[in-house]
Amino acid sequence: AHFQLRASLPISETGVIEAHPNVGVLGTPEARVIAPGEPGISDLLARMRHGGPTGMPLICSQVVDAAGVALIEDWIESMGQ
Repeated sequence: AHFQLRASLPISETGVIEAHPNVGVLGTPEARVIAPGEPGISDLLARMRHGGPTGMPLICSQVVDAAGVALIEDWIESMGQ
């Protein structure tokens, strides 16, 4: 997916909501970069949960930030409300 994650853009203009990942880590056609209300099919969150070359952030992705993962999971979940 082509997107821009700049703080100056509203989330609706970033291109991540409901976008299909170019190279997803979930291996399911339902996956989206961010699927509002559905953290289980949100590729961004899946990448945050995994270390290594497919993890996010790319730098220091060997260490998973559990608090950051929980924060983003709650945020994605809240988008469906």
